[in-house]
Formats: sequence, structure tokens, C-alpha cells
Amino acid sequence: MKTLALRAEIFRRFLKPIKTIYWVASGSLFLLAFLLPADNLENIHCLEFFCVVVLYILIVFYLIIPHFGFRRWVLYLFPLLTVSLVTIGYALFGEYPIAISSLYVIVILLAGVIAGGAIAFLTASLSVVGCIVVESSFGYPIQYQLISSGSQLIFFMMAVYLGSTLGNNLITRLNESQQKSANLALLLEASLVVSSTSDLVKALPELAQKILSGLPASFVRIDILEGKNVNGYGLAAHRTSSNHSLEVNRQFLLNDSLLYSRLLENPQVSIWSADQFQNQDEQLSFYDLFPEEVKICCLVPLVAGKTVLGFLGVGEARDSNREVFDEKKLEFLGTLANQLAIVIENAQLHQAEQQKSMRLEILYEVANVFGSTIELGELLEKLYQLLIQVIPADTYFVGFADKKSRMVNIELLIDEGERFKSESVPLGEGLIGYVLKNQKPLFIHAMSQEWDNLPVKPKLLGKSKVSQSWMGVPLGDGAHFNGILSVASYKPNVFSDEDLAMLINVAQQAELAFDNAYQYARVEEQARKDSLTGTYNHQSFLEELDSMVKDAEIQKIPIALIMLDLDHFKEYNDHFGHVFGDEILRAAVNAIQSHLKSSDVMGRWGGEEFGVILRDVTIEEACKIANRIRETLAKTELFKGNGKKIKSPTVSQGIAYYPSQAQETQDLVEKADQALYSAKSAGRDCIRLYGKLDPCET
Repeated sequence: MKTLALRAEIFRRFLKPIKTIYWVASGSLFLLAFLLPADNLENIHCLEFFCVVVLYILIVFYLIIPHFGFRRWVLYLFPLLTVSLVTIGYALFGEYPIAISSLYVIVILLAGVIAGGAIAFLTASLSVVGCIVVESSFGYPIQYQLISSGSQLIFFMMAVYLGSTLGNNLITRLNESQQKSANLALLLEASLVVSSTSDLVKALPELAQKILSGLPASFVRIDILEGKNVNGYGLAAHRTSSNHSLEVNRQFLLNDSLLYSRLLENPQVSIWSADQFQNQDEQLSFYDLFPEEVKICCLVPLVAGKTVLGFLGVGEARDSNREVFDEKKLEFLGTLANQLAIVIENAQLHQAEQQKSMRLEILYEVANVFGSTIELGELLEKLYQLLIQVIPADTYFVGFADKKSRMVNIELLIDEGERFKSESVPLGEGLIGYVLKNQKPLFIHAMSQEWDNLPVKPKLLGKSKVSQSWMGVPLGDGAHFNGILSVASYKPNVFSDEDLAMLINVAQQAELAFDNAYQYARVEEQARKDSLTGTYNHQSFLEELDSMVKDAEIQKIPIALIMLDLDHFKEYNDHFGHVFGDEILRAAVNAIQSHLKSSDVMGRWGGEEFGVILRDVTIEEACKIANRIRETLAKTELFKGNGKKIKSPTVSQGIAYYPSQAQETQDLVEKADQALYSAKSAGRDCIRLYGKLDPCET
């Protein structure tokens, strides 16, 4: 089809001079008819031939070609009609055989140039037949006809060869000219596409499509190296390819690609085919890059200076005889790759500068934010909003170490956009523990590949799946404040050294602000606690109770309130003094807290009276916990200053239950207090459930 289009182009270019020659010839015949004597036979022949030529011109040049264009049959019909025209002229002017033979040669030459060797040969054959028919009608001797036909055949075959050779040369030159123009246009478009934006993610798919159409090819991919990753930003498939043409690897590790690994070792234009690979794994490496219909490909490294930035891959599904990767095509692909490498490098430098500028702005904003508030929750939220702008990740979390409890309190945990409640993890375990213990950053590029060499094995936070990329940096020096700032992704090799440096800078900026906020939060928390026992004071306990009742209503879960009172506590103060009485209170609190969960709350109601809120328990479970507290207190050993053992304290307890016994906070407190009064009235050292006269037994 391409050769036919080129021949049509040649015919189009020759059409005007050919048409001019025909009009000049017809005009000459018309003038000749008037110059010759009126009774001359040639005068009549000239007029007859003039009419035939004009009719031919009108039919061919003003009817067939304008209406049908330069189609295949038009290219073939033109020389055949012209031979017929010359044969008519030979029949009219048979006394000029040499001139007529010259016309035949010209027509055959023209047929070879326009329509090719086969049509030129057919034109020559018809010319010989026409000569034989005309000469036979003139009654020429057989010997003359044989000599004439033989000589004409020789000349005509020479014209066939010359015409077809000339046509092929013209087609080759025209093809080269068009290809050069197309290549230059493609180079210009490639430069314009990539130079018009610094966003390679948007530019490269459009560029791949233009290369696909301009070459042409069956499949094109443009891959960019980003650390150890290969990212296929630009993929394009021919419209006749299968629906799965674009279902190839878009992102993978460089070491996982046999073709690219070899190309990186020897960065030069190379041609590969699926048949070259002997084993299945190598063939899979080929089809990771190209769809199944591609049989041969050309891979070109995108090199700027001595650095390989990526790869240009051109896949071909058509027969190599039709679309061969010849020397000129490879040279053009090399030129195209060099130009792409330059503009891609410029785009990457521009992106790097933009990223650097944005990170400086973020650091400036971090400093402003951290200087504007000491509220921990607000700091954490603003830090998260700033981090997502410069370090895209799946998981973000901030944790603070509590040396007293040997736990790390995760204050911020966002995993794939989902916010998780605060939780605590053991201080010395997992990647968090390693960063806090060693007070240095930890950077894991690909968890699955580095698993055997990890200093410690990770523990899951948030969603129940293991991250692949992980960065954690310490917050504080560990002397009086210790925390961790971490980001993670479920894809390998997502983060760069620049991301780690940014995270360290943010942590350094955040350290003082978080220290102040954490200390402020601790002071606020201490203000809510009883200074002697460390439990919530009366007001704070009521606030916690009210909050837990509201949460229980929303979550549709029960809670139990236990009011406790140490029996005959005044006797301890009277006999042993208030200092010893304070020790008894602290011992009692420790005994009670040993049976509580982290979600339970304890507070000092006043004097020797305490309250305990049990979350999400049944009445039976609340009774069990109350009995364990009673038993533990009964076993608590107390000694005077001289080492003499004294009587262990006993406790009276009253229990009220939400929502079956009370629906509001105040009502719950009153009913628990009534149950406590009932326990005291029953002789103390016992447990009563509101509304029940019998002991709360398990």
C-alpha cells in the first residue's frame, strides 16, 4: 500500500507536464491539418487523430482522474489507454514507423515510472501486438514484420527495464524524503510535548502515542528509572492490537527485568525477539515489557551524559520483511532517544527544583505551625497535612515513649486514609523500638527483599498487612523526651534519600514543639489526677464517666460503675498516723488497678472512697472483678515501722449497671452509691449490686 501511494504521488507530480504535452500534441495536429493541402489524405488523418486525442484528454484528465483520483486501476489504465491511442495514430500514420515506435518507447518508459515493471511489460506486449496488427493491415511482407517486431521488442524491453528502474529509484528517493520529513516532524513534536510541561506522567503517554503513529509501530513504551524502580509512564498500543496490549508491567524493580538489566550493562541500541530466549523465565521477561502479539522489539537507552535515565522500547508485531529495523530506522531511534533523554533530564531537574522549593516552603510552614500552638492534637493534625504534600505514603504515624510503663503511645495513626484510635505497643519491640533505642533513622527500601537482614522484625500497626517501604526517625534525644515519626508504603522502593532527609528535617523542627506539647499535656493530665494516688480526681472522674456513658450509648455497649470504700479507715489514721494511712491508700489503689484493663478508669471520689468504671462488661464479669479486688486487698500485707504485721484492709463495694439500671450519668452514680450504702449496712467487707439484697457472688 505504501508503494502504491508513492507511485500515485509520482503520477500526481508528472500529471501537469503530461497533460501539457497532450494539449501541445493535439494543438500541433490541429495546426498541421490546416497547413497541409485540403485534398491531402494526411490532412484528414490529422483531423481524425486530433479528435481522438482531445476525446482521450477529456476522458482521462477531466473525467477519470478528477473523479476517481490516483487509484491502482487508474495508474494501470492510463498507460494502457495511451498505448491504444498511439496504436490508433500508427494506423493513421503508418508511413512514419520510426516516430510511432518512439512514442511507444516513451509510453512504456512512462508506464514503468508510474505503474511499475509489471504494467510496463504489459504495455510493451500490447505495443508489439498493436504494431503487428497495424502492419498486417497495411499488407507489409512477413519478413518485414518479423524484423520490425523483433527490433521493436528489443527496444520496448529496454524501455521496460529503464522505466521500472527509474520508477523504483524515484520511489526510493521519495520514500526517503518523506521519511526524513516525518522523522523531523516527530522529533519536533516530541520536543514540544515534553517541553510543554514538566509533568512527565502527563507528557510521556502522549509522546508514546505520537511515536507509535509516526514510526509506525505496534507497541511503544517509555520507561523512566527512579532509583531501583522502573516506571512505565508512557505506553501506547496500535488500535489493531488486542485488548490486553496495555496489560503489561508498568512498574517493577530493575533487577527483575532481564532485558533492562542487560541493557544497563551495555547501554546501546539493541534488537531482541522472543525466539532469542531459550528458557521460559527469559521469555516471560520479554512479555513483561511487551504484549503477546509483539515478536521483535528495539530497545534504546535514554542516556544523558553517562547516566541512563530510562528506556525507549518499540515493539513490532508485523512481519520483519515489511517493517524491518534497518540501519536508518535504528539511527533515527537513537537520535530520538538522545533528544528524549535531554528533555527528560531537564524535566526531572525542573521537578527536583520544584520539589526542593516546595520542601523548603513546607519546612518554613512547619516552623510557623510548631510555633503557634502547644496543643498536641492540633500539632499532630497539622504535621500530617504538611507531610502528605511532600512525602506521599500509605501510612503516617507519630508515637511517644512512656518510660514508666515501658510502652510507646501511638498518638497519630493514619493508614491508607483511615484513622485509627490511639494505641500502645511495647517499647522495646519492632522497628519503632529499634529507632527509639538507637536514636537514629531507619530506612527500609523493600521489606520483602531486606527481610533477612533487618535488625528487628516489624510489628503490625493499623491494617493487617506488612509495609514494603518504611522510614522512621527519632523525635527528641531520649534524655527527657523520646518519640518517633514514621511513614510507610505498601509498595517497594517508594521513598528516596531526599524523602528521608526531609523527614529528618521535619523531626528536628518538630522536636521542641512536641516536647513542649507533650510536657503541657502531661501537666494537664497531672492536674486531673489525685496527687496522692495518681488516679483521677473527683471532677475529672465524673468527666470521664460522663464521656464513657455517651460513648457506650453510641456504641451500644454496657458499662459498670463500682463505688468502693475502705472499711474503718479512720482507725488506721488514728492508731498509726496519716502518713501510714497514705501508704495504705496507695497500696489499695495498686491492688485495685491490678485487676483493671487499659480501657477501664479509676478515680478518687474523696477520702478513702474510690470509683471504678468497667467498660463493656456483663454484670457477672463486674462481680468477678469486684470479688478479685476484695480478695487481693484481704491478702495485702501491712507492716508498722517496727516490722510488726497489722490487719489487712477490707473494702465495701456497690455496683450499678448501664443501661439496664440507669440511663444517665448522675443516675448511675446515685445507684452505685446506694448499692455501696447497702454493702456498708450489711456489715461491710462485702459487695452489693443495686436493687439486690443478696451479695454479688460469682
